[in-house]
Amino acid sequence: MAAAKKLRRRRLILPSQPRSLRRRLLRQAALEGEVPAVAVLLGLLLFLLIVTSVFVALLWNQLQVGWAAVHAAFGVGFLLFLGWGAAMGFALRMWPQPMLRRWNRWLGTGLLLLSLLGLAAALGGEATILGFPLQGTLGLLISGGTGLPEILRSLLPGAVGLALLFPRQAKRALRWTRGLFIATARRLYRAASRWRQQSEAASTAKELPPEAPTAEEATKSTVTMPRPAVPRKSRPPQAGEETDEEEEEPSSQLLETGTQPEQSKLASAPLVEGKVEVGEKLQKLPQKPWRLPSLEPLSVGSASEMDETALQERAASIEAVLAEYGIEAEVIEIRPGPAVTLFGLRPGWSRRYKEIRGKDAKGRPAVRREEVSRTRVKLDRIAALDRDLAMQLEVPSIRIFAPIPGTNLVGIEVPNPTPQTVHLRTILESDAFRRAQTKSKLVVPLGKGTGGEILTADLTKMPHLLIAGATGSGKSVFLNAFIASLLMNTTPSEVRMVLVDPKRVELPLFNHIPHLVAPVISDTNKVVNALGWLLAQMEERLEMLAKVQVRDLASFNRRRPEERMPYLVLVIDELADLMMTAGKRVEPMLCRLAQMGRAPGIHLVVATQRPSVDVVTGLIKANFPTRIAFAVTSQVDSRTILDTSGAEKLLG
Repeated sequence: MAAAKKLRRRRLILPSQPRSLRRRLLRQAALEGEVPAVAVLLGLLLFLLIVTSVFVALLWNQLQVGWAAVHAAFGVGFLLFLGWGAAMGFALRMWPQPMLRRWNRWLGTGLLLLSLLGLAAALGGEATILGFPLQGTLGLLISGGTGLPEILRSLLPGAVGLALLFPRQAKRALRWTRGLFIATARRLYRAASRWRQQSEAASTAKELPPEAPTAEEATKSTVTMPRPAVPRKSRPPQAGEETDEEEEEPSSQLLETGTQPEQSKLASAPLVEGKVEVGEKLQKLPQKPWRLPSLEPLSVGSASEMDETALQERAASIEAVLAEYGIEAEVIEIRPGPAVTLFGLRPGWSRRYKEIRGKDAKGRPAVRREEVSRTRVKLDRIAALDRDLAMQLEVPSIRIFAPIPGTNLVGIEVPNPTPQTVHLRTILESDAFRRAQTKSKLVVPLGKGTGGEILTADLTKMPHLLIAGATGSGKSVFLNAFIASLLMNTTPSEVRMVLVDPKRVELPLFNHIPHLVAPVISDTNKVVNALGWLLAQMEERLEMLAKVQVRDLASFNRRRPEERMPYLVLVIDELADLMMTAGKRVEPMLCRLAQMGRAPGIHLVVATQRPSVDVVTGLIKANFPTRIAFAVTSQVDSRTILDTSGAEKLLG
């Protein structure tokens, strides 16, 4: 108050001045009247000096004992730790938050100092610096003595400190060290396995009798596929010559199990049929005339006609449901199929009107609507009503797709109340199948479309087929129809088949057909051996095509009719089981056959009921461009097999 009165008396504070300026002047005047800060600091230092002197005088002996303990424990490292502690205290005082976040740095620095103490104790011995011993008690505890093991032991805290100081580089070094260790362990394991196999083969060779084949010969002939009994060219028997009737019977020799041989060994391995060695190549066997079987054993389906009245009622119901939602449309075409009926819908117009107010003939007020513009109905509006249409038609689900190929109509597929059975004989006797058969021997019957038309496909153009579907959706029926169509329309000299059925319940019915190269395979080891045999056949055929300078098997057979080679078709009923038991061996073989098997006439038909990403891998999908999806359990499976949704809505 005295300072304020003094300022007013000197007229340094006036009422006309701003309030903030007056407050600042008053605050300065109050500070000028207080004790200076320097005097306070000097007084505090003097007080601390007096207290410290008294404390040292009273505890001098205890301080001497503590200094001796620190001197003996740290040695020359006391100076290092003193500097480290001062630096850490200053850093914590100046930058507390960054130092707390980066705790690894000051902890790593401390571990490096401990490692230096250990190295000083392990290398210095009794040396001293500035009166401090180079080794202290703490350094001796870290190193444990002098010598190379002690030096390595002292380096351990330093390594941990460096890892804390540079964590990213430490992770990279650890990852590289782990990879080097794993690679070295694998090399050692492979070398030990080769040494064990060689020792076992040598011991087995010593135990075999003199007339038994050696272990090397047994390895070369691990996969012995029977040669096909392709009939010879027909000629009348000469006098005194007996015809060999057993040549028309196929061999039933099974694939031998064992280790998987290399492709070079497969190509040179003799293929034995019964007791007679018939050569190395499948295509060099003589031919005989073959009579195709008749279609009489196949059942004939009864032609049932759809009720036209019911179809018209359904068409009217579709138009009524769309009209309720303000969509103008008209059913133009109806194509009844065996299981689904296709309704061709022509979208109408979305019209805009305006109201014109006026008077009628009697002079009364009236409103007249006049059309202003109109646009075609968007297809998305129709596709969004699939559930409402299914409920109105009392069916589980419908499928809407636009447009129908070759038309300007929207297709609506509605399931029939009673599905019809499509018989194989109906497809084989149709004109569409016969026309397709004149162009290729590997024609696949697919069935009937939504409009009742016959659907076929050419396996040579696919050139490989991947089939997926849940249990009971129709995969095995399709495979049986496919194999039966090949048996009814091709001879053993034109098509040979290798059937693989891990389930052992579907394909063994075809065990005695003459088109088989070997009986139906169920064992995983035999499957791997059969794939190796197919790879060897592919290499041999590619060499022959290169010599003749042709691009595919059909061109080779036309140019060299005396060396005709049959098509080879591999059918696998369940791929998931093979991928679970021998996926690492089966997948690369399948992919190599799919990549290079089209030109030499080797085609794959693979089916699975679990189209997940671990079964139908990306490499397999890339090499199987043609895929057929039956009903699957989820949209994820549909996207895996078809790269789009929709297969989960199929009727089965």
